[in-house]
Amino acid sequence: MKDINGNYAATKMCDKDTKVATVCNAAYAEMFYTGAEYDLTTDGYLDQQISLQNGAYRSDYTAHSGKYCIRLNTNQNVTAHLNANHRAGKYKVSFWAHSKWGKFYLDLRVNGAPINGEKVFCGDWVLLNHYLEIDASPQNIVVSSIGVGNIIDDFRVHPVASSMTSYVYNEWDELSCILNSNNMGTKYEYDAAGRLIKTYTEVADVEGLYYGGFKLSELLNYNYKK
Repeated sequence: MKDINGNYAATKMCDKDTKVATVCNAAYAEMFYTGAEYDLTTDGYLDQQISLQNGAYRSDYTAHSGKYCIRLNTNQNVTAHLNANHRAGKYKVSFWAHSKWGKFYLDLRVNGAPINGEKVFCGDWVLLNHYLEIDASPQNIVVSSIGVGNIIDDFRVHPVASSMTSYVYNEWDELSCILNSNNMGTKYEYDAAGRLIKTYTEVADVEGLYYGGFKLSELLNYNYKK
């Protein structure tokens, strides 16, 4: 959608257009998200603007949100394909890298360049942000690996001036995680009857004092009157 002042807003759907996957105040061709919950190699994700290349694959080994991640070894990559409908300007690339067993995030590149933005450490994961200027011509934004064993999740691209919120669902169609404008998550846990029982909020590490990650922030108990 575009208003009379030229401001855009877009929503991308998933699960055959039954659920909202991500929303952003940008044009449809300018915003991208995948949590790897859908098989990129066979049926694409959303509008097929994101692809896995050179042997990169989707895995249930571990995940930042949901059940799946993307695994990258040397020269493998995940790519957002920008067509000619996007605007030129400064864009933000944001994704999570698993870092429990070493600083694998140092092996990751965006369009061949080292990560130039913020690094936010949260428990076993690190949030990596990268900024780049792009023109309006068709092009790709590529996150690639120059080493082995890299695991990434919740990959997003959007204009710096816009704000994105993403949603992840479990196999029972319940909302399991919301990723806010900073790509930080809030997770939800349900009982066997589908009732919300726990909420976890993601917090950053405090060096030498606090190990971050998803921390329990709300606990719900259900009691019934006789």
